[in-house]
Amino acid sequence: MSNKKNFLKVFPVKKSPKVKTVRNATSDYSGVIEESKGFGLIDAAGRTKYIAPEHCQRPESWDDEDRKYCFESILMDRMEGNLIFINLKVAISKLKDLAPDDPALEEFEKYVEQGYRYIVLDGHNRISFLTGLITNQYKLPRGSYTYVCDDEVKTLTIGSNTYFSDLKENVQELILERELVISEYTQINGKGMRDVFLAANAGCSPNDQERRNVEYTSWAPWIRSIRHNNNDLCIKAAGKNHKYRLKGDQFLTQTINLALRLKFIEEGEKVPTVTQTTMNKMYSGDFLTEDQKESFEANFNLLDNWMDRLRKEEGIDDKMLTASTMQNLYWMMTNGLTEYEDAVVAVKMHTKAKTMTKYINGDGNNFAWACGSTSAKHNQMRLKVFSDIFDRLEIEKEGGSHKASQ
Repeated sequence: MSNKKNFLKVFPVKKSPKVKTVRNATSDYSGVIEESKGFGLIDAAGRTKYIAPEHCQRPESWDDEDRKYCFESILMDRMEGNLIFINLKVAISKLKDLAPDDPALEEFEKYVEQGYRYIVLDGHNRISFLTGLITNQYKLPRGSYTYVCDDEVKTLTIGSNTYFSDLKENVQELILERELVISEYTQINGKGMRDVFLAANAGCSPNDQERRNVEYTSWAPWIRSIRHNNNDLCIKAAGKNHKYRLKGDQFLTQTINLALRLKFIEEGEKVPTVTQTTMNKMYSGDFLTEDQKESFEANFNLLDNWMDRLRKEEGIDDKMLTASTMQNLYWMMTNGLTEYEDAVVAVKMHTKAKTMTKYINGDGNNFAWACGSTSAKHNQMRLKVFSDIFDRLEIEKEGGSHKASQ
């Protein structure tokens, strides 16, 4: 991580914002070229000139409604907000002069070696959509649209299976000549990227996980790597659009923090909590040992496998296999549950516990309530249920069989 002295040397510096047309912006930053029969990308594999590193940018997460809204805003000439890029060649030169030991230098040089010329710090979804639009990667939704042309409002009707190249030439040209505001940084480092990201998104304030994601710590890239390797698990826990606002990363972070903090306690001891504050402290604190990393990663892979087996082999439905069930089962895995047959028993007991009167506390709250949060009171009830599940599994092991709770 850059020290304070280097940061003072490498504070973010940008050129004066420029206004560019969609045609020029996609050409300069995406590598879109005009061909005799439409538009294409310079890179044969369809790669753009820019990269959007996950540690300094929200992942591309627009759904069809978002793209449709953006298309409508282009037609009505009301796209707002800067697109923010880093000019890698110039930024590398500045870092070599001012702070050659800054970690960002190695990062930037790696991107250049991979063939990239820019980093996009803000506007990733917009530039990706515009690139996909004019290169016919995006099928336009059918319907009737209004658009502004020569200070008049006109109507555009789009049928089925329509792409940009199918639009009338005057409409294509109108879209290509819409204007965008571009900011280009020529001097910046890791801390500067984080600060620019936070400032650019002040209007849509980054949530806690998005803030953690832009921190230059060992935790941030590790959590992202777990998400990449366990995409199906994140979908099960947070939905298909789990990258939106980093909901999947939040699930993983909370699951790990719960596994690290929550322990069986003696009577009178304080019950640990898991909050945004404790997750922030985890990101800023000491990283795991290699053995811990391997264990956590293996358990996520195993949990994903077990979720599929519980559905297919045991007929356990999604109502039982909620995100909190996954988190609680993962906690049990980090505390000694290693066999699939035990996981079946644990999940069935876990589900039954949600309606059992023995787990209603003095405030009238049950275990289903406890699974909805990770405060001290919620975790206290969690530990009661976990203890009973572990006791049951131990009894059954001694009896030589595994029987689900009736």
